Amino acid sequence: MDSIGDIKDRVIEEFNSKSNTYGCSDRLQVAIHQIVDDYVTSEDFELVLEWLKGFSLSDFETIDKGLYEGVLEKRGFEMLCRVLLYCLIEQKLYNDDEINKLQSIEVVNGIELL
Repeated sequence: MDSIGDIKDRVIEEFNSKSNTYGCSDRLQVAIHQIVDDYVTSEDFELVLEWLKGFSLSDFETIDKGLYEGVLEKRGFEMLCRVLLYCLIEQKLYNDDEINKLQSIEVVNGIELL
């Protein structure tokens, strides 16, 4: 099972690979979405459940209900778990200091500055 650190490393790698494709803010959002979505949708369901067990109740309480409301009825329990895991990993990444630095990059005359 991967860790948040492993996923963060892949996000940073993806972010760097898109340097000429998007602006910094969009580039980070695209990188996080692509890596987390790929991971969550391809991971074995048993590992998804293991991941979810590792989060605290307060982590779940911070998820916007609009992101998962109706998923259980429309797509089932497994999809609900995957959506929740996506949200939780995304939150951890956006709360990471290194990821926050990437959000602060400004481009001046084609040069990226922190």
